[in-house]
Amino acid sequence: MQPRSYIGRKRLSGGIALMLTTAFCGMAQAQDESPAATQQAPQADDAQGSAAGDIIVTAQRREQRLNDVPLSVQAKTGETLTQAGVTDSRALEQISPAVNFNAGYTPTATSVVIRGAASLAQEGGIQPSVGVVIDNVPVGRQAEFIVDLADIDRVEVLSGPQGTLFGKNSTAGVVNIITNRPKRDFGASFEATGTTDEEVIAKGMLNVPVGERVSARVNGYYHYLSPLIENLGTGGDLWGQRSYGMQGKLLFDISDTTNLLLTANYNKSRSSAGVQFVITPISEPIGTLQTQTLLGLVGRGVDVVNQDTQTYNKSRSYAFIGELNSELSDSLSLVAISGYRNFSSRTEIEVDNGPTGVNPGRGFSPNPLGYPISYVAFDDDHLPEQYKYFSQEVRLNYTGNGIDAVVGGYFQDFEEKRNLILPFVFDGAFALADPSLAGVLFYNDTRTQSRLKDKTIAAFADVTYEIVPTVKVFAGIRYTHEKLNFDYAKQTYFNPVAGFFDPVTQINSAPPVGTFNVDNATRSDNNISGRVGIQWQPQRNLNYYASFNRGYKGAAAYQGTGLSNAADALIAPEIAEAFEIGAKQRFFDGALSIDIALYSQKIKNIQQTAVLPGTVTTQLVNAGDLKIKGFELNSSLRPVDGLTLNAALVYNDSQYSGDNFFPCGPSATPGVGQCGANGLINLNGRRAISSPRVKVVTSATYDIDLEGPLKIRTYAAYNWRSSNQFQLYQDPLTKEPAYGILDASIGLGDDNDRWSLTIFGKNLTNKFYYAYLNTADFFIGRQFGGLTRDYKRYGGLRLTYKM
Repeated sequence: MQPRSYIGRKRLSGGIALMLTTAFCGMAQAQDESPAATQQAPQADDAQGSAAGDIIVTAQRREQRLNDVPLSVQAKTGETLTQAGVTDSRALEQISPAVNFNAGYTPTATSVVIRGAASLAQEGGIQPSVGVVIDNVPVGRQAEFIVDLADIDRVEVLSGPQGTLFGKNSTAGVVNIITNRPKRDFGASFEATGTTDEEVIAKGMLNVPVGERVSARVNGYYHYLSPLIENLGTGGDLWGQRSYGMQGKLLFDISDTTNLLLTANYNKSRSSAGVQFVITPISEPIGTLQTQTLLGLVGRGVDVVNQDTQTYNKSRSYAFIGELNSELSDSLSLVAISGYRNFSSRTEIEVDNGPTGVNPGRGFSPNPLGYPISYVAFDDDHLPEQYKYFSQEVRLNYTGNGIDAVVGGYFQDFEEKRNLILPFVFDGAFALADPSLAGVLFYNDTRTQSRLKDKTIAAFADVTYEIVPTVKVFAGIRYTHEKLNFDYAKQTYFNPVAGFFDPVTQINSAPPVGTFNVDNATRSDNNISGRVGIQWQPQRNLNYYASFNRGYKGAAAYQGTGLSNAADALIAPEIAEAFEIGAKQRFFDGALSIDIALYSQKIKNIQQTAVLPGTVTTQLVNAGDLKIKGFELNSSLRPVDGLTLNAALVYNDSQYSGDNFFPCGPSATPGVGQCGANGLINLNGRRAISSPRVKVVTSATYDIDLEGPLKIRTYAAYNWRSSNQFQLYQDPLTKEPAYGILDASIGLGDDNDRWSLTIFGKNLTNKFYYAYLNTADFFIGRQFGGLTRDYKRYGGLRLTYKM
């Protein structure tokens, strides 16, 4: 076997060789390119060299052709998302090889992953590694990432640290979502989707000019999914959704050079997608009893449960955005963006995953087998959380004399409030390991209340200078000052049920057996981020670049039930440094496009969390450094009229570095394999969580023109990813095998794309897979997991109409 270092060098040298080869081919092809081919093309409906032209992106905070941007960026238009069946932000991973979505039982426990780096805190308090920006306003927390996508202009995915222009919390990359602006002409559209498993999605848009200088645009959506998971217990069927939202925009053309865009939106959702499935039961002596209590509904692929409590999340959000654009002169423009966002969420979780819990108004559920673990459901009061924040950004853009420059400032005032109640009733023989207490019930509860305030001030500048017409250099710098204030209180209860706890009213009259408080813990950080690079464009459709980028992710607050030391309340920030070389190439009048990026990145003090083995307690730590190496390849080919082939590949090797020790998983034996004799595993050299090493995304679209004003559009897509480890302690039970998903559709429409009727199928091979895997032995299961929307095959019909 060849050493890993040799293999890595071989891959790197092979990637560089491929890049140089395509560069020389591009130069040769450019010699024969006609002048007409170098003229500005109209906007395309996709990012990868569409026949219509090139998409315009704002990845560098100014409008540019995608091919001119010296960084790894993908862009997909709203039309492309609709064709691929992407209805919400979680599904972006199906069409972008750079993006992975890490699901969880609550919105807080989800995250977006780019290049193997992600933030995941099952109990909140952690800032994102991937910045999600919606209409130029950064989203504050991972819980807000799950959004229905309606009236989308485009989605841009920027890989690698983007700290200079997008600021903090973009150490892994940025997902930039841009909705459509009002237009001066009347327009309207409607879209309706129905599926074989009773999902209904309706979207509508109306654009109206109001006088000569005012335009209005309103859109709304409704999304209903009938529960996919049968529940044999009393909690009702699960993995369903009901959500709706609306957005309004007013565009005021104050003058020929100044406009003001006002945006308001509101979204509300109720989802039971957080349902968990026991795959491997709890270890003995109660594993067999758990299996019997669950009616044998354990094992991989089982999608029926027996639960007495409804797992659900209810969320609500609203936002107001004001954006002023003014051309101060032919070379200088001003952009000022004010934003306010408010997000609230309430969650109930069926923690014991069975039918033996304690429910409000009903008390104890039947427990004929005497299963010793009963979760106490508290309805909406189990996990309430709220985020509210205001942000202000001002930018000056200058273009002239071979210089493109951006200078600006940013301010954010963020507040997060979060409570947690985690109550159980245990049989005394199980909880205290005392057989004489069999049948004696004990109430155990840990409650936390926390508040986090975070103020950020930043100033930045970025300059691109044209040395000669084909060579540019660019450099940027950003100074960030951030201050956190954190308050935390915890109460622990453990007392007999008899005489203290009323299972019907769920009132516990016993005093806590322990308390712990953190009063106004503070932390201030000052950071310098930036970038520097060079760009060579020998002709319009060839772009080669090299860059160094540095990013910053803010400190985290440990809001979990395991906090017992004030010194552990605030976790140090992350610092990311990355080198990237890339090529963007368009050949044969755009019929062939090949984009390549090779990167090497290091993230210091990576923030990670996991459930401690044998508990439901999480631990948030700085898990040392994360070293990432890999390459991205995006390509598109139009061999004949009407046919477009897309293929994208990401190879990403992300490993923890440094001697950092973490408790071994429940399937490990101390002193055997990776687990040390002290029961700890060294993370050094281990794969990063939620980071498949290889991901491939392919698609084919073929348009067939019929006689008359009609056409048929066929579409097929296949995405495949290698195995994925979900937990820090590298337990084999939390590793999902490789899998691939096949989607396809066929539709009939008119030549002007005014209407279409499409039949589609998702996961056509019916490939079963888990969205995440975890373990909490002696509480939930030795192995348990969650499912995603596309875990099994379904089909549907989609109608679109535009005016």
